[in-house]
Amino acid sequence: MGATTLTEPSVTDPMASTVQSDPGQSDPGDGRILFCPFCRECYEGERVCPVHELELVEFQDLPRQAHETNLPAWDEPVLPWDVRFGRGLLGLGAVLLLVAFFMPMVVGTFDDEAFRWTGLDLATDRAKNLWTVPFVAVLYFWILLRRRTPVEMLGTRLVAVLLAIMPAFSTAYTWLNVRRGVEAAHGAIAADLGAGVWVVAAGTVLLLVGGVRFGVMPGMKDEREPPGAAPEEGSRIRRE
Repeated sequence: MGATTLTEPSVTDPMASTVQSDPGQSDPGDGRILFCPFCRECYEGERVCPVHELELVEFQDLPRQAHETNLPAWDEPVLPWDVRFGRGLLGLGAVLLLVAFFMPMVVGTFDDEAFRWTGLDLATDRAKNLWTVPFVAVLYFWILLRRRTPVEMLGTRLVAVLLAIMPAFSTAYTWLNVRRGVEAAHGAIAADLGAGVWVVAAGTVLLLVGGVRFGVMPGMKDEREPPGAAPEEGSRIRRE
């Protein structure tokens, strides 16, 4: 009987069939578009940025830039209590105007007796024009409630700035009339500015700053610029 020769089956090395590809080379079977986390340029079929030698990532994995916060679209309304885009300053300034109206605006003495006239006292008796202070405050609340998209806020920015001057002008006019009355009065009378005047001044400053910033978004000179505005040359995205 002839001898039977047993052949050992050949074992294929799994590592031998694995092709180790250079991560910097193109993958012809992968057509994804990846982005460099540094220069934010996009490359197709690449694994590593050829300029900065950084591993490319998906678009959603790009590191967020300073202006890429959670900003609404130009026609997207924000919440009524959103304090961004100058809204917080306008709201705080309007609250100060309301508080100042019930605070003493003129303090003094008459025949050795102290008196304190609040904004409400002056508006209901001697200075009807002082009703401008609470009226403007309520008007700002109405603006914040009705103008809630960035486009609407930007369109009302000039109005918001001009309105801020009215309470200060009305308060100054009232104080001048009080001074004239004191000078023309008989008897020992003296009058001075009350705390409410300074609160009106602080509210006016907040309203002016908030009015200038009303609707202004961080990075509004980039791709979030309103439609129709000419983009800056530096903001154009170069497509490969």
